[in-house]
Amino acid sequence: MARKCSQTLNFDSESSDDESNNGETENQPAKRRKLLDWNFVKQFSTKQAAEKFIKSENKWVYKSKYQTADAEILKFVCRSSDSCSSKCCIILLLNNTSVIVEKTTDQHDHVDRPKTGIDVGTKIEIQKLLKSGVTQPKLILRSLLDLGVDVPTKTKLTNFLATHRKKEGPTILSLGALEAECSKLSKMPVDNDESYVVNCEFDYDSK
Repeated sequence: MARKCSQTLNFDSESSDDESNNGETENQPAKRRKLLDWNFVKQFSTKQAAEKFIKSENKWVYKSKYQTADAEILKFVCRSSDSCSSKCCIILLLNNTSVIVEKTTDQHDHVDRPKTGIDVGTKIEIQKLLKSGVTQPKLILRSLLDLGVDVPTKTKLTNFLATHRKKEGPTILSLGALEAECSKLSKMPVDNDESYVVNCEFDYDSK
């Protein structure tokens, strides 16, 4: 079912660069705002269930709410742009426990934002490389290039690795970390029972 709602889209009057029309434009009444057409989507028994449904679509963000004589209405706008014509709302009817979700008949018309992060497929390959022991950014980039996947910039990769290490923890000791530990143990200790490293070599390129 479709209904008319008091929610409106703003349409600014077109301005003219012709000074001779300025006075005429000022005297013209403002253009009427367009009423939105709404379609019934689904009915729920609780507000929480309706909010969970909207959240699962990953398309909307909460904007505001207002109340009419028979319902409280929660407004949601497009996650990509609040100027997008597509809207969504939760209607909490005051005379019963029904909770209704409706969407506008207008489709999404926003311009998609350019991707700024690392591609999902690339992230999976990076995680595989980390598990196999390849931890140096230079070697990871080289391996990704050989795999033929989308190769991120070194800055993006470094940021991803830093975030990954915070979440996962140091499950694998990198060659750099191992070399640093060996360097600490390279001096002969005073105590004969303490161990130390006599000599070590690390070949990063063959990893």
